[in-house]
Amino acid sequence: MFTIAATNSMRKQLSIAVIQLNAHHGTDIQNTIRRADNLVSELIAKCHSRAAMESLKPHSSSAEQTAVLDEKVDSYGPVSRQRDKYFPDILILPELAFTGYAYPSKSAISSVLEPTAGGPSTRWCQKTAKLLGCHVIIGYPELAVTKSTVERQDSQELADIYNAAVVVDPSGKTVFNYRKHFLYEADKKWGAVPGPDGFGYLELQLGQFESDKIKVGLGICMDLNPREFEAPFMAYEFARFCVDREVDLILMPMAWLASDSDSASDNPTNNDPEADIPEFDTVRYWATRLTPIMEQYMTSNLEKQKATSTAFIACNRCGVEDGHIVYAGSSCGLLFKEDGSAQLIDCMGKRNEGVKIFTFSL
Repeated sequence: MFTIAATNSMRKQLSIAVIQLNAHHGTDIQNTIRRADNLVSELIAKCHSRAAMESLKPHSSSAEQTAVLDEKVDSYGPVSRQRDKYFPDILILPELAFTGYAYPSKSAISSVLEPTAGGPSTRWCQKTAKLLGCHVIIGYPELAVTKSTVERQDSQELADIYNAAVVVDPSGKTVFNYRKHFLYEADKKWGAVPGPDGFGYLELQLGQFESDKIKVGLGICMDLNPREFEAPFMAYEFARFCVDREVDLILMPMAWLASDSDSASDNPTNNDPEADIPEFDTVRYWATRLTPIMEQYMTSNLEKQKATSTAFIACNRCGVEDGHIVYAGSSCGLLFKEDGSAQLIDCMGKRNEGVKIFTFSL
């Protein structure tokens, strides 16, 4: 019997957008939200431009192309009419995207804690998901008040705090609330407790693939590291979790620290010539922590060998917090292919805010 190898046209083509933000505690959260809104507007413009460019005649002159492009971008109506092909399937924002991350104590973070999938971060996701017609994921500090404590005056003191990420579908409905499983030392300073349900797994029905669901592994930053930095490096807990569930897509909001902070600036729009250069040592480390994803394609046991590619999307924060805590930025997409290789889809710089779309086939 003959078999037909999958071609690009037969594969699932996905577009994942990330917004890299510089937010830190003590600043105006509403100002951060306004910057995120501006980046969403930039994302929409990019998507409209992609649609317009693809529709141009291949033999048009440069001047004709520019004129047609301007006309088409101006003529587009509601986003939903163009979203299926040109807009992202998923938009991701960083860990604790709007509130900042490095809080020194539980009391310091108390004023920005958000109820489970019910605070400003989730409402922003709902609004943006409807606008773009896609799933939206954002990290936020969760205050999990239960029915047994909600009527108590000291309910906030009794409630658990989680480093969480909410997933909202294109209709604005919350479909998943993930709680970070492996905590970093900074999480413990502000009272976070480990998510009790392990790493995140969900299946998403994406607009372009109505007959097929995408298996997604969801983690937050430290989840990619060995537990407590004490487990064996090659335990690869999160990566093996993803392999066991045969995930197609690994998504990670992050607040990953820079390895070199000597020349960083607190200004996300600074003119540092290195601002748009990724921190490749960090990207390589992320890829290394996903070694089992590559290994699943190299097994001699054909029954266990995964038949399709696996993508990893990291959405990190950038900038400086508390004057000395520097984040690595470098939000990126990696594609682990059937031949056992890893391909860098694209990567953002280490210091500037911005938006980027990663398009790839699984």
